[in-house]
Amino acid sequence: MSLPCTAENDFQPALPDRHVDLIYLCYPNNPTGAVMTRAALKRWVDYARAQDAVIVYDAAYEAYIRDPELPHSIYEVEGAREVAIESRSFSKNAGFTGLRMAYTVVPREVQGRTAAGNAVSLNQLWLRRQSTKSNGPPYVIQRAAAAVYTPEGPTRPTSGSARRRACRRGTSSTASWPRPTWWACRDPASARAGKATSG
Repeated sequence: MSLPCTAENDFQPALPDRHVDLIYLCYPNNPTGAVMTRAALKRWVDYARAQDAVIVYDAAYEAYIRDPELPHSIYEVEGAREVAIESRSFSKNAGFTGLRMAYTVVPREVQGRTAAGNAVSLNQLWLRRQSTKSNGPPYVIQRAAAAVYTPEGPTRPTSGSARRRACRRGTSSTASWPRPTWWACRDPASARAGKATSG
């Protein structure tokens, strides 16, 4: 079932008028930039709890939220751990676009239903899938992702323009976490010669 998500409804779809098993929400939304307030998220969580539905909450663009009143995670809403799975990406907050690094939170409380209506732990199903069918991203990318959470990690510029400004200030080499190979600064002499120097 597809729900209208248009400028007319402020990119906030109405709750389904019938039972659904799975709900996919993406906020902040791409390409609209729409965000969901705590009250709006609570409506969805309450609906999912009443309907035995599961919400897959795509929070890949969470790093762009600046308003302190807006939730950064669906788990800021009471009861969400019982009905929601949340995905996050390192593409936006760490400049990892193309490296395919993300994580998914599947709380122990969240349950799915079999065709017979029996409750099944989605956490256990996810663990089994990840343990047997996935080797995960390369280790070097995992280490870089872990470095984002170090004291130095958040201070590292992640956008191209931020890296260029850091290069001009000469501050690009101060952080100690491993940076991607494309993270290079040009000094004026090497820029004229078309050579990049590591920052």
